[in-house]
Amino acid sequence: TFDLLKLIIATFFLSLFSTQSFALTPDQVFNKVKDSVLVVKALNSKGEVLGQGSGVLLSSGKIATNFHVVEGGVYFQVGRKNNFVQAILYAGDKNKDICILKASGIKGKPVQFGKTSSLKIGVTVYAVGAPQGLELSLSNGIVSQLRGGPPPLIQTTAAISPGSSGGGLFDSDGRLVGLTTLYVEGGQSLNFAMPAEWIEETIRGYQDYYINHSTESSSKIIIFTSPILGASFALIPKGTFTMGSPTYEQGRQSDETQHQVTISDPFYMQMTEVTQGQWRRVMGSNPSYFKNCGDDCPVEQVSWYDAREFIEKLNKLEMTSKYRLPTDAEWEYAARAGTKSRFYSGDNDDYLSIVGWYRDNAGSTTHPVGQKIPNAWGLFDMHGNVYEWVQDVKLDSEPLIRGGCWGGDAKSCRSAYRVYLASYDIRINSLGFRLVRIK
Repeated sequence: TFDLLKLIIATFFLSLFSTQSFALTPDQVFNKVKDSVLVVKALNSKGEVLGQGSGVLLSSGKIATNFHVVEGGVYFQVGRKNNFVQAILYAGDKNKDICILKASGIKGKPVQFGKTSSLKIGVTVYAVGAPQGLELSLSNGIVSQLRGGPPPLIQTTAAISPGSSGGGLFDSDGRLVGLTTLYVEGGQSLNFAMPAEWIEETIRGYQDYYINHSTESSSKIIIFTSPILGASFALIPKGTFTMGSPTYEQGRQSDETQHQVTISDPFYMQMTEVTQGQWRRVMGSNPSYFKNCGDDCPVEQVSWYDAREFIEKLNKLEMTSKYRLPTDAEWEYAARAGTKSRFYSGDNDDYLSIVGWYRDNAGSTTHPVGQKIPNAWGLFDMHGNVYEWVQDVKLDSEPLIRGGCWGGDAKSCRSAYRVYLASYDIRINSLGFRLVRIK
């Protein structure tokens, strides 16, 4: 019995010693995660810094930060010291205060994820961030409260410096358990962390729309390239879809009554809007208001007749008659790419910034085409940047435009939304077009 008691005591102390030996020291935690924490900057259309914070590097070039760190930004940069690269919005959830950026060429080590379910009040955690874009700093503290959940919002005594929101909260093994943020309430600074599980939920929420709502035909995109324009056209499959919007859709207009439409033949659709460079190549001039935006920005200030003249000249140059404007039904069918939501990225306004330039993120200007996430059929900028002429006219001969623009609100960028103009001769700096090429 005495030997058994000694064995139990020895096992207990061995277990205690083993547990303590595996807990990393603050220096070890910092060295493990320092290559996983980055500076995040949000810039306006002039390239001026609007705000900055921290972010943590995920796999496949994704970076997680707080939504409020990048909110209102037109351009985004991630990096360290003087080594920054451009990033784009990938996914976001304003309610959870989580945003995912994506960048290529970013150097670092992706974080290892922990679970908030393993956290208890009183355990040690470490906040790592770059206050105001300066050197990384580490502060340690304990979990002081777990609010709500699961997963719970984490309150901690680990100090979170101003300007470092979006950094990582790590457990004693150097695993990410949350994104840090500093709240000031009643004059008191409160240190919180959004649970790491919310990062995965935000990414998964976007992918649910982008992947699960697409059709089987989206798995392989067939592309035709115009020899004159150098523009790429994606093959849009034939099919039947529900045109219009359901009665409960936010921002719905009276002309969006749902009805079935069959697209009998596949067709090619330009993957981007016609650019200023492509217009100049055919027409020898550039009518655009935003000329300083560059050759890769959409041409604007073109009337319906101007677009038709462009098409006639392009057909002659390529010795064909296959180019034209899309019909109203073709445009919506191609924009939806099998989805039934307000935007092809989902119903939430937060997902619009991922796929389009509009009033809240465009900075009162157009932007180079193809910078946002395309739809499942490979089409860019179907929401925002510039409105697009379509071939159809209403019964009373009012011309139609589609897609929303850099100055429009979210509801005007919806897949079902259309605008009727008073004239075919209208030329405005928010209106361009894209082409269809029949097979």
